[in-house]
Amino acid sequence: MQPPPEPAKAYLEHGHFSLSSPDGQTQFDVRFEHANKNGDSYDLDQGTLRFANGGETQLSLSITDANYNVTNGVVYVVGSMEGKLASTGHHFSARRLSWNEASNAVTAEAVHYSGDRIDVQGQTMRVQLPAGVVEFSGPITATVAGGKT
Repeated sequence: MQPPPEPAKAYLEHGHFSLSSPDGQTQFDVRFEHANKNGDSYDLDQGTLRFANGGETQLSLSITDANYNVTNGVVYVVGSMEGKLASTGHHFSARRLSWNEASNAVTAEAVHYSGDRIDVQGQTMRVQLPAGVVEFSGPITATVAGGKT
């Protein structure tokens, strides 16, 4: 017996989506207060995104007025996002984010990244999980403040 088909449209409250990388090492969780499902896409008014490895958070984001969907093994989120990279404690904001399950890489677009002595505005930021390696590409503007030696 086959399960009933998913509805094309739905309203969800206090929901949770969870995905894992193919090797099972990285877990991706989306939690939200309210969502409107329209086909394979979900409009989320507010919520959180979390990438974890072995239960330890690597990357966390708060989202507002976002759209979430998964297409061919790639998660896409478009909206207002504020995030934190756990390994450095640096913060960033972005307008678009994608996670490729196969390569286990998070790509953020229209990024503003800041830390203790660094401020970067760029077209694209890529975070390779689980290593947490951050790369910037596209037109970027960076400021690095000098410190005491």
